[in-house]
Amino acid sequence: MARVIDPLRSSAARGSVGGLTYNYSEGAHIVKTRSGPGIYNSPNQIGARAVTHYLNSRWAILTDAQRAAWNQFAIDHPVPSWTGGIKPPNGHNAFVKCNWWKYKNWSTYNASPPDWTPPPAPTNFRLQHSSSHLVAYWDTDPKVPPGSSELLLWWVPAHPATRVPNQKFAVFLFNPWWSGLSYWGPVITTGRYTVWAQIHRTSLGLRSTFVKSYVDFP
Repeated sequence: MARVIDPLRSSAARGSVGGLTYNYSEGAHIVKTRSGPGIYNSPNQIGARAVTHYLNSRWAILTDAQRAAWNQFAIDHPVPSWTGGIKPPNGHNAFVKCNWWKYKNWSTYNASPPDWTPPPAPTNFRLQHSSSHLVAYWDTDPKVPPGSSELLLWWVPAHPATRVPNQKFAVFLFNPWWSGLSYWGPVITTGRYTVWAQIHRTSLGLRSTFVKSYVDFP
């Protein structure tokens, strides 16, 4: 049953009623079709929860000075929200976000925020299909050191060309090393494929903004 926060403002409802679910996310009221239970314990989900749990435990033992530094880092590096605004600065979120991929790949983390600026976005990122496979390409960039950088790829698989998917609903695909300059992706079937890419400096935990490309497979 949905709970109405203010009877005169029904858009502030939370929960589900009938076939609809009401929620509030990053400054936007959301109403969507109610969905049933999904898969909650896949190997990837279990691994992701373990990394997040560990980093939360590391945040708990940071000094006040270290937490203050992360809070200032969050203010100095605002994060755009999917609604087009800016997410409220949060030092804890910045700590987890900067360290998540770093810890996942290297089993270490930064107790203090990095002093470096985020890497540039991938240059000339584009998709093609070869036979029945998805292939991603990108150009080299002297500002991105290949030995400590990777490309994070997120996608929305086969969907109608009339649909413009939101990056928020993309699923992680793969993280090839930056030095490869190409990625031979999975087998695809008929439809449009949309892929987002960003550069991750593994040694710093910093990520670039996203770029997007799509390809139609007949």
